[in-house]
Amino acid sequence: MPDPTARLPRALTADRPQGAGGPRLVPILGPSCRTPRYALLRADAGLSVEVAEVGAAGRVSEVRVRNGLDAPLFLMDGQGLAGAMQDRVLTADVLVPARAGATVPVCCVEAGRWGRGDSGAEIGAHFGPGRAAGHRLRAAKASRVHDSLRSGSGHDGGQAAVWEEVVASLSRSGAASTTQALSEAYARRDAELADVRQSTRLPDDAVGLAALVHGRFLGLDLFDRHSTLAHFWPGLIDSYVLDLPRPAGGRGPSVVGPASGGDAADVATVLRVIDRVAGGDGWERYPSPGEGEDWRLRDEGLSASALLSGNVVVHLQAFGHDQATTAG
Repeated sequence: MPDPTARLPRALTADRPQGAGGPRLVPILGPSCRTPRYALLRADAGLSVEVAEVGAAGRVSEVRVRNGLDAPLFLMDGQGLAGAMQDRVLTADVLVPARAGATVPVCCVEAGRWGRGDSGAEIGAHFGPGRAAGHRLRAAKASRVHDSLRSGSGHDGGQAAVWEEVVASLSRSGAASTTQALSEAYARRDAELADVRQSTRLPDDAVGLAALVHGRFLGLDLFDRHSTLAHFWPGLIDSYVLDLPRPAGGRGPSVVGPASGGDAADVATVLRVIDRVAGGDGWERYPSPGEGEDWRLRDEGLSASALLSGNVVVHLQAFGHDQATTAG
């Protein structure tokens, strides 16, 4: 069975790294695809897209998506959904069919709320776009989902472990949350994250982003087109910075600054990872929660997954296994 990365463009290359003193962010350059046609979840989707709890009681591990658009809706693994009974993150890439619905696998990133907020007010049944899972949570969850798929248990991200990872993110951010909500870690570091985003540049021909710390590979995301990367770019940057220790003073200049030194080595590392997943022996195919094919790969050094639609890799993600020591 041919692996999915046989469909990756051969023209991929790594741009000059950005950032110093924190994550080294390396844009991945390549051609954009125009097909397959799909839409992205946006705050202004209105009545065309509805993300809601499954039934009146809800299910922690699933949400319901109704796509009223004329194109499939792409939801990214690790993407956040805010509101309803509890905040969630997706545990798989999903292409929800056009003019149809799907039940989507998720994990909860807010352990202490089910239906009511701190004020006691009733919470609505619908979700809006939320903050992405931090890269450590994404990496660990990806391995657990692969194990779950191998055992025939679906896209189970390991809820108990996810809650532990949220607590760790809150601790690293110096944040307090009565409901143990990942969103409070983001809120605590909002000014710092804004500084980082403002000091980075998205190249016009970028289709992916990789991150390293002290030369160690953290992860990468590769998309089929520039516009999809542009949509997720701010959240991906935030997800890498969130899992680093807070700088002295709590602001961003010590986290990201002008790139200096190590550029060639970091570029070489990213290109080696791309070659590794592209030439990976052992990709496994599993049923997708929506349209397309869900592929998974794990070797002694990294975990990867890819969503295919036709002959196109819509999204590929890869993470180093040593996340516990990589990000400080």
